[in-house]
Amino acid sequence: MATLMERDVLLEFAAEAIAIVSMRIPVKNALENKDYKFLVGLHAQLSISKHDDLEFEKTIGEIKPIVEKYENKPLYKD
Repeated sequence: MATLMERDVLLEFAAEAIAIVSMRIPVKNALENKDYKFLVGLHAQLSISKHDDLEFEKTIGEIKPIVEKYENKPLYKD
């Protein structure tokens, strides 16, 4: 169970992760990238979920490895 503030943190972290991934993959292939699709779906799910229904640590644990996978990659240039 997450607090209301933790829900906001999860939404912000998911949005940041989406930005990190999207800047490092070709735009035309974004919807084919499983990490990008997962994050967009997760953000949508977080947006409609009640904070009581969320597991803060588990969700952070799902997002963090994706961020770590992409954050040091070079920015993609079209």
